[in-house]
Amino acid sequence: MTSVDVQVAVLLVTVLLGSAVGLAYDLYRGLRRAAIRGRGATVVGDLLFWSLATWFVFRGLVFGNGGELRMYVFAGTAAGLYLYFQLASPTVLWAVTWFWRAVFAVLRLIATGFRTVARGLGAAWSAVSVAGAWAKSTAARVVTAARPPWTHRDDSKGG
Repeated sequence: MTSVDVQVAVLLVTVLLGSAVGLAYDLYRGLRRAAIRGRGATVVGDLLFWSLATWFVFRGLVFGNGGELRMYVFAGTAAGLYLYFQLASPTVLWAVTWFWRAVFAVLRLIATGFRTVARGLGAAWSAVSVAGAWAKSTAARVVTAARPPWTHRDDSKGG
């Protein structure tokens, strides 16, 4: 049996773990609101988040009390989540959602700039190609017209 002071320390660690999981969930939730669309992507994201959160809590419990599961461990984790969601979550979620939306707006702006440049380069390349084709056909006509008449081939003679 562990002493009371160790149990209190572990309880505080589990409260912090619960709060950290709540913060991580808000970070993910803000990202999901700003960028993730569709049921399939949400399911994959949720599975990934909860797998990482479970691993994080497990590592915290192994570090905090050697991995022993006691009732106060669950109570502390639940209390940490509750306190976080009551005290900090609305503000953090607003800030995180705003941050991710700003990040994706900047990325969209950069992508639009690249697309605009690519379209401009494509149009320039088309103009150069058309000009090159025109120059080639014009040069061929000029060369043909500049030949003396006796050098012209007569394809109608069969040879």
